[in-house]
Amino acid sequence: FGFGPALRAPLATAAAVATIGTGAALSPAAGMAGGGGGSGEKLRKFRPSMPLETASSIIDESIKLARQHDILPLAVVVLDAGGQIVAVKRQDGSAVMRVDIAMGKAYGALSM
Repeated sequence: FGFGPALRAPLATAAAVATIGTGAALSPAAGMAGGGGGSGEKLRKFRPSMPLETASSIIDESIKLARQHDILPLAVVVLDAGGQIVAVKRQDGSAVMRVDIAMGKAYGALSM
């Protein structure tokens, strides 16, 4: 794991991780043309741009780094490429607004 300076620096508030993945992809949907109504339609399968396992490991590593640097309890939010929340974790003892702050930071990082 290699984290950028934003996670290595001591953070007094919340840490937010926004990861831009490869983008969600759809498999081709056959039989969608010509009226629909259930005949011949196939469901589309979405491939996540950020798998849950990856998001969980990012959060766990972020919290591990926070403990190593004696940072106050924090909240970590991981978003996918589309800005959807993949995972959120809040440490025991963190302030009431930490999750909201982390979400704001994650959306801000994704928007840059």
